[in-house]
Amino acid sequence: MAHAVTAFGDMEWSMPPQKMSLAMKTRFITIAAFAAILTILSAPQSPFAADLYFHCSVSGDSVGDRFFHIARGHGDVNGDGYEDVLIGAPYGGTSGYAKLYYGGAEFDTIPDLVFYGEEYAGIASHFGESCAFIGDINNDDFDDILIGAPATSISYYENGKAYLYLGSAEMDTVPDLTFIGEDWYHRLGENVSGAGDVNNDGYDDWLISAPWDCWGYGRIYLYYGSADPDPICDVYFVAQDFLRFKDAQLGDINGDGYDDLAFYKLDGGLDFLIIPQIHFGSPQMDTIPDLRWPDDLYFDYFAVSGVGDINCDGYNDWAIGFYNDYKVYFGDADPDTTPDMVLTPEDPIDRMAYAICGADVNNDGVSDLLTNGIEEVGDHNYSYVLTYCGGENLDESYDYIFDVNEPDLAIGYTLGAADIYADSIVQILAGGFQDSYDSDPGQVWFLSVEPPLGMKPINPMMPPAYDLIVYPNPFNPTTTINYALPKACEVKLIVYDIQGCEIRTLVNQWQNPGIHEVTFNGSDLASGIYVYHIEAGEYERVNKMVLLK
Repeated sequence: MAHAVTAFGDMEWSMPPQKMSLAMKTRFITIAAFAAILTILSAPQSPFAADLYFHCSVSGDSVGDRFFHIARGHGDVNGDGYEDVLIGAPYGGTSGYAKLYYGGAEFDTIPDLVFYGEEYAGIASHFGESCAFIGDINNDDFDDILIGAPATSISYYENGKAYLYLGSAEMDTVPDLTFIGEDWYHRLGENVSGAGDVNNDGYDDWLISAPWDCWGYGRIYLYYGSADPDPICDVYFVAQDFLRFKDAQLGDINGDGYDDLAFYKLDGGLDFLIIPQIHFGSPQMDTIPDLRWPDDLYFDYFAVSGVGDINCDGYNDWAIGFYNDYKVYFGDADPDTTPDMVLTPEDPIDRMAYAICGADVNNDGVSDLLTNGIEEVGDHNYSYVLTYCGGENLDESYDYIFDVNEPDLAIGYTLGAADIYADSIVQILAGGFQDSYDSDPGQVWFLSVEPPLGMKPINPMMPPAYDLIVYPNPFNPTTTINYALPKACEVKLIVYDIQGCEIRTLVNQWQNPGIHEVTFNGSDLASGIYVYHIEAGEYERVNKMVLLK
């Protein structure tokens, strides 16, 4: 089957074209032309669908970090008018970490703050397994964040812990509130989420789950915001077997002025059936579900999320995803459990997958629905990010698509969105990994329906193959080594003298796909022949360069 390859605009090179050798020009043109041909021949199958733009990607620090846990919700923690990005890596370092990237007119991929988990008695806490922007819980005009560490073991094994950080103009990594699980295996912090304002008191609220324990009960804790927030739970939900959420915040789906919540119960029988349930907000919220679905959903590939008001009727909507379809429910004064629209796999998609998210990505004032899907080709899976535009023309066909044309790269395993440039061109955040959780550090791709205003995409083309070019060669005293990576991988680039003695390590790190360059300065070396050796994934190359003084 065909694979959609995104067109990323004109390639920009670091050296003037007139100074390139014929061989260099040919090689660059070949890469660009091949990518352009792929774009034309492999257009998405959905009628009128367009490609999403790729801007940049960020990766974890080391293989196995699982750096793809995108924070739920939206937030501007430092009050500069730009939405920020928070990503957790629960298996990174000794106990997990989370990186916070401030939005800005010149957004870069260098984290502005890094939060680290705590290790207790040599047991990793999996800090960053869940992250969320939870709104402004104390009305100080700065959004706040919550990070879960469910494997924390204090007094009890895996009782769990969560950390709340209040936003400020000079935000730090010291938690302002902490929450600790009550008993064995509670795994408090497995899921965290903003709740909106469920009691309509003018403060945003938040949720923390402790999805199970050794006696077979799950719990969700609801905390009300206030001028002086505290770690004391205000409403306590409990259910036998498992009780949890993915993105609990629905907004106001019935128009009563109170935000509503979505949880799901997991029946621990042999079939592991999912039972979604919705709780309506109110001045005195109770723990009895107001809507409850029949137990005919299976756990694999299950997802549930609020998606905003995608049909422009003034009520927030939500979606429940499951293997072969996503069921979309439109809010109204009397919401029910009958789906209003069903999204099914559409060529080239063979099955729907793991994630749902809502955001206005095309700046028309209407929320859009983001999902991911999988194409099965032999023993391999190709993952896609899909966008269904909300509004009067909302239908069951996707409007935008993105994939990296790389087998078994699970892009879109997690989804989020943020207006990092404050230009109303919302960036779609798509987290994923190669082959398995632990085969790479984990990555998050930044995508959008058009380039940000006044900005050019970073790494504007995803190269179709590995390649390497050194220019100038011969050189005096510096030369630039350009190399293309079609996928993220560990890269080592080392320079040796002609006797095989190592002179300098230029690169030794995990790098994202795209065009990279590094400068080699030989001002402290004698004239002669030097050898450069690159290893990048399965690609390896050794060649010579000449220093002439």
